[in-house]
Order: sequence, then structure tokens, then C-alpha cells
Amino acid sequence: MSDYDESEAVMKKFFKVLFVLLGLALIGLSVFLYLKQGTPVSRIPVAEGSLDGFQPGDRVIVKGKLAWASEAKDDKFGFTADSPLLVRKVEMVQWYKNVNDEVYLTLSDRELPSFEFGGKPYDNPTFPSSMPGKFFSSGVTVGGIRLGDDILAQLAGGRNMILSSSVATKPVEDLPLELAEQFGLAKYEGYYATPGDEWALGDISVSFFYVDPSFYDEVTVCGTVGENGTLTFGENGRMWDKAATDEELEAVLRTDLTTEVFFSAGAGLLLIACAFIFFRRNG
Repeated sequence: MSDYDESEAVMKKFFKVLFVLLGLALIGLSVFLYLKQGTPVSRIPVAEGSLDGFQPGDRVIVKGKLAWASEAKDDKFGFTADSPLLVRKVEMVQWYKNVNDEVYLTLSDRELPSFEFGGKPYDNPTFPSSMPGKFFSSGVTVGGIRLGDDILAQLAGGRNMILSSSVATKPVEDLPLELAEQFGLAKYEGYYATPGDEWALGDISVSFFYVDPSFYDEVTVCGTVGENGTLTFGENGRMWDKAATDEELEAVLRTDLTTEVFFSAGAGLLLIACAFIFFRRNG
């Protein structure tokens, strides 16, 4: 065999092996895509009344009414609400520079960074750590199963929230002394704020929101059993403010990658078949 023939044979073997490897890679991709589709809804168990019999990490579906053991209460401010969730929102007036390089004072519920602009420093004060924004609840359940903090946090950030002064149970002069002295807050309609007609840097606003339970007559949650026996979102958890159908659950919880799976597997098998045919004809 000449050097040319030997070199050609090596190249042919190289491409044959390459075809096989590419084919195996595509078949592996099809397996990955198949697994990525997630568990069909029909195979996710429905928990009713309790999570007994399930292990931490198990994925379950829960349906039922949103209920709570007692009214939600913020002891620090003496606010209560006959609702699954009461949210305290604390904001402070701070300097802010937007994308158009406009600098102005704004209320924010988090500490904004200080900055320098036009040769002038804009220093923001420290956010009040003694009265952080938070939510309050008391034994919130769906279908008798207690919800974890991550699900409650979604409720707290949802659209079905009401700002209301009716949740006040104490007049402003009955605020804890250290808060009244430190921040000099005055009570307005539904919120506390630093008194005065104009906002100044460092002024504080404390608003209270509660979840409107009328939006949650029926609730569906797909989540994961937590270590403490509560239902959490875990990975790919979801909540609906209605009794979701299996079709709605399937549409959200399972991604249909059937076309991609078959295309990847078919292309992989075709490459491997071409490689072996090539082997037979040119082996």
C-alpha cells in the first residue's frame, strides 16, 4: 500500500469514528431533552389533608381553600388583619440617579448606594434595620396543608394586595416608644410617615398591606415537601389562584420537547448508520 493509500485509509477511519461519536452525542442529547420535559402531571401525586406518607423532596400537587389559623399581626406596630398575610412595607427617601442621569429624591424599600455626580457627592443614609419590611402570617394552609415561607412570599408580592387603614388597631401615640422617638412617625391613611408637607432625605414611610382572601377561594399549588413538613415551591413550583385543570398544570409544569427529542435521536441514528455503511463499503 502506498503512502497515499495509507493516509486515505486513516482519514476515512477518522471520519467514520467522528460520525459515530457525533451520532452518540445526538442520541445523548435526545435523552437529556426527554428528561428535561419533567414529570407528567399524571405521575405527580395529589396530597389531601396532610403530607403524611410523603418524604422531604417529594413533588406533590395540593388543591383546596386558602385558610389561616388566626389573624395576621405585626406586634411592633400593633397592626392586625383578618387575612392570610399582612405585609409591612418600609421605605426611606434616598438619592437616586436614573439611566438618563437625572438625580432626584425617591422612596425605596431597600438601601440605595451613594454616588457622585457632577462633582457632587450624594450620600444616602443607612436603612433602618430596627424596622425592616416583612410579612406576618399565622398557620396559612391550602387544603389543610401548611405553606412554606417561599410560597407566602409570593402571596406577599402578588397583585391581590390591598392598602388599607382599617387594619390599624392602635392610635399612633401607642406606637412603641423607641420607634416613635427614633423616627417621629405620624399616622396617615393606611400608613405611617415622617410628618411634614415635603419629603426630605432620610424620611421614613411605613405602609401596611394585606392579602385579599376573596381572590383565593380555590387554590392549586404544585410544590415540594419541605424538611419541616410544610409545602414549599422547591424547583419549578407554581401556584394558581383557582382550581387549575390538568391541562393547565401540564402546560406550565411540563415542557413539550417531543419534536426535539425525535429529531436528535433520528439524526444520531442516521449518522451512526452512515458510518457503518461507509465502513462496509470502504473497510
